[in-house]
Amino acid sequence: MSRYVAQLFNRGEAVSARYAELAKVTPLLGLLRTEDDEPRFWLHASQALQRLLLVGCKEGLAADYLNQPIQVAGVRDKLQQLINQGTQQILVRIGAVNPNMPATPRRGLKRLIHWLT
Repeated sequence: MSRYVAQLFNRGEAVSARYAELAKVTPLLGLLRTEDDEPRFWLHASQALQRLLLVGCKEGLAADYLNQPIQVAGVRDKLQQLINQGTQQILVRIGAVNPNMPATPRRGLKRLIHWLT
């Protein structure tokens, strides 16, 4: 499926090319889909995503989102033809964490608290 999804990105744009390459080298692509596209199903999808991310983290896996196939109408339609059931909600790349990769920089606590108040 990842090779097919990578082909969906092939729209000649730099971002699409980057997404296509990411899809090709991803060990696992996960597609969360729901029975319908209504708020209660969105909630179910978000709960399933939360579970996926938490269990994945516990198992030493990382996740990243590939939103373009879901958000771009033409690409979404092609993905729908491939899946042929339900409504796609989010496409997730899943793989092992690279222990040599530095942590993502975070805002300092004082900056965050100031921003919230």
